[in-house]
Amino acid sequence: MDGSTSRIRSIDVFKGAAIIVIIFCHVCVARSGVGTPNIIIQDMYLGLMVFLMISGYFYRPDRSFADNMRKRISVLLVALLICCFALPVISYGWAVLWGQPIQPSDLPGGISYMLCIHKAFDPLDNTPTVWSFCGNGVGYYFLWLMLGGFVIFYALEGRVRKDIRLRIAVIAILIASSIAYRELYPYIFPFFFHLSLMGAAFMFTGSALKQYGVFEYIDRFEWKSPRYWALFLLSLVISLVLVFFLPPGISFDQMIFGDYGGYSAVPYYFEALVTSVFMMYMCVIVSKIPVFSGFLIVCGRHSLGLLLLHCSLVAMMVMPFYTLSRDVWLPDDLGMSMRVVLAFATLIVSLAICMYGPAVLKRIRAALGVGVEHPSE
Repeated sequence: MDGSTSRIRSIDVFKGAAIIVIIFCHVCVARSGVGTPNIIIQDMYLGLMVFLMISGYFYRPDRSFADNMRKRISVLLVALLICCFALPVISYGWAVLWGQPIQPSDLPGGISYMLCIHKAFDPLDNTPTVWSFCGNGVGYYFLWLMLGGFVIFYALEGRVRKDIRLRIAVIAILIASSIAYRELYPYIFPFFFHLSLMGAAFMFTGSALKQYGVFEYIDRFEWKSPRYWALFLLSLVISLVLVFFLPPGISFDQMIFGDYGGYSAVPYYFEALVTSVFMMYMCVIVSKIPVFSGFLIVCGRHSLGLLLLHCSLVAMMVMPFYTLSRDVWLPDDLGMSMRVVLAFATLIVSLAICMYGPAVLKRIRAALGVGVEHPSE
């Protein structure tokens, strides 16, 4: 059956909670020599794949391929322009202002890095040589991943929508293609198209979950019911056990799905699927908390903007007081308490920019007469 098309409060809560977790992980964990993150961090990182499932979950079958792509591209291209050009230019100018050890070549290097052409056709495991602050917009690879994934998903979804066996076959082919790519040709492809294969697999999965109304089913559960807690705890335990024995890591952008090369893509897929279930159960509980859930929903509505802005903003906050290096975009000697404060600060500032920035720009354009239609005399 097809699930309803109405918004699901727990999904909106998830998007807000996930982006806040991402911000705090990036700010509080980012340092050189951090080692292997614990299973909680790795499990939470799988939440990025849930974003892809949600994208497939809200697929509109009444739209054509061109209409679906037009709607997505209009948003993603603006985000990519900000991420790949505006943020590196602003970051570079700010670094020069505060006398950071930056080189003229770091600006074009940062832009080409965000476009994924700086190391095109180099090994996936290569680390960038560009100063990290000029290429620190962490959302860049996820935007390219979504753009490529949408092309595959929208082109095929109409064909597989009514045939579950064909859908499973398409998902299997996409995962197998990711394994083959990682094992046979482990090199960086321009615009991160190599990540789009797994991205599309999760989008097809999300669309299947929608057809059977899985998230609606979870959202309708009475959280005081013993059955609710049994299923929630079962999915949580299974997810943590899988991550413990088959750790997925946190380097999806390098197609590192685990300890077994490309073949780890198989357990990675199922780990993300189980994680999506327990996260939805958890968000049903959180959605019952009036004020807090409302704040999370606001953050969820601006999750894309928060993803793009937070790393650049937090680095700009510390730049007047620390000298940044080419290896890590935050200094290692920055204490945990200060990192937590910075995470809160960058969340609030990023949210304020996302909420009020468009209105301010509109007023500036109106004051300058840019884009204003003047009646003919």
